[in-house]
Amino acid sequence: MNLRSHNFYLSFLIFFIFFFYTSCSYLENDSLVFENPYINLPSIGQNSASGYLLISNRSKDFYRLSNINCEGIRKTVFHKSERDPDTDIISMVEINEIVIAPYKDLNLIPGFTHLMLMGIEKAMELGGSVHCSLFDGNKKHLVIFTIK
Repeated sequence: MNLRSHNFYLSFLIFFIFFFYTSCSYLENDSLVFENPYINLPSIGQNSASGYLLISNRSKDFYRLSNINCEGIRKTVFHKSERDPDTDIISMVEINEIVIAPYKDLNLIPGFTHLMLMGIEKAMELGGSVHCSLFDGNKKHLVIFTIK
């Protein structure tokens, strides 16, 4: 093998390693996927709204979402609807942390687990959006909710 061929193969190998490394890094960053995030338009005068979405964990790691900040909203928390077996009364309970197991989905839907946005600071409009940051430890995941 001459020097020119050797340099060509070495360059190709370096390019391949670099491409593979950056591809893996990209996939790792996108291992938590947020699909169809939406908020139901609150009624006039209502100061809170509920948010829904599908969260998919496409990695081998557990994700623990424990903090949410939304622009224009004073407080956003995870909520779960629970029925009291004695009274049959349904109430919402705040959840401090949501855990998403490896290769599993969590569907936040009406009547079950959802986001509660309280203290809406400006009027929401149909078709508008709310930008939220969900935190997994120090990792921030930006999610843009559509208002329906």
